[in-house]
Amino acid sequence: MSETRNMPPETEDPTEMEPAQRSMWRRRYVRHVLWTGSGLLLLLIVGIVCLYFCASSSTFENIVRRRLIARIETATGGHAEIASFHWNLLKLQAEANGFVLHGREAQGERPYAQLRSLRVDLDVLGFWSPRILLRNLEIDRPEIHLIVYPDGSTNQPQPRKKTASNPIDTLFDLQASHVEVEHGFFDYDNRANANDFQNRRIPLDFAASDVSLLLKYIPSGMTTSESYHLDAVVADLHLTRGLAAHPEAPPVQGFLRASIDFTRNAAYLRSLQVTAHSKGAKDRVLTISGQLLDFAHPHWKAQTQGELDLKVMEPATGYPDTPEGIARLNLAAEGEGGEFRIDGTVHADNAAYVGSGVNARGIVLDARVHADPLRLDITNVTARLRQGGQLEGEVLLEHWIAPLAATPVITAVTEVPKSSKRGKK
Repeated sequence: MSETRNMPPETEDPTEMEPAQRSMWRRRYVRHVLWTGSGLLLLLIVGIVCLYFCASSSTFENIVRRRLIARIETATGGHAEIASFHWNLLKLQAEANGFVLHGREAQGERPYAQLRSLRVDLDVLGFWSPRILLRNLEIDRPEIHLIVYPDGSTNQPQPRKKTASNPIDTLFDLQASHVEVEHGFFDYDNRANANDFQNRRIPLDFAASDVSLLLKYIPSGMTTSESYHLDAVVADLHLTRGLAAHPEAPPVQGFLRASIDFTRNAAYLRSLQVTAHSKGAKDRVLTISGQLLDFAHPHWKAQTQGELDLKVMEPATGYPDTPEGIARLNLAAEGEGGEFRIDGTVHADNAAYVGSGVNARGIVLDARVHADPLRLDITNVTARLRQGGQLEGEVLLEHWIAPLAATPVITAVTEVPKSSKRGKK
């Protein structure tokens, strides 16, 4: 007797169906996929909207502000403050106001670093890059206040000791399409010298394009002390002199590359290359190196070699009288305290001097230079003029540096004539 078993129905195979059945099966499958995809898309949209409103709330911005403060304090070792932080996720913009970084200065003194506001426009590629990628960076009223104490130490904060296996820590790695600093100052306060009355409040206004900054912290080792290493590259830099800026100054197209090391009591300029671009001419490269030892009793050295496009003089130093020409420099300088010495040679091609009552262009100049606080000697001068002719001679100036505005001037008291005294007999 045969045993009958209930067999499960076989799954329908669309290839074995009739055309009408295959069409109905396809419509059901497409409808199922559309409903599922629409549901997932709706959930995704709702999630993004909720995330946007949560991230844009003041509560979340305050969380980000506290996280930024913690990261800055960990990286620098100082005490940081940020008064407010806001961002716009749709425009990829962020703004921080009232940033302050305290170092080792006493309570109530001006902090090591501060700025009124910082605004950044983020690059969308920066979310997937280990570097900080910015389209625009604007910094308003930054101030750096460096104090040198009698023992030679400074108020510069130091990162907390780390036990990481990698001895070199990257503190800052930034690339920005445009950077602008307005109304900035660097204030150097030397308290190691009780007789130092100089005002070293230096303007820091500048604008730059295609900027790259890499800052690393190197802890102390067997043969080296702890230090910072900074690499900077700027494709186009324009310097101004604060409120004394000259908007009519010619634009300077150039390239800047710098490598600097900072220790607790010294700074080393490994290399500073300034390359000027001129249409139809080769690039002009000027290389500067030097060092500053012992902030309490500064002793510095510098070496300058290469070619300088004299158009840089106006935006870099505020000196507008040399609008054109190429100077080949070979100068060595050193100084300590208020003493310094500069020696070397200068050769200029197609140079110009446009000053009060003077308009000379197309000059070829050779000279030897010596300068110290008391004398400026320009000897072996040979100047060939475009119109023809040649001038030879020397310039010898004594007391060529004007007294500092903050330096008191002591003069002898003039004796009062006897005839003008009261009660004369």
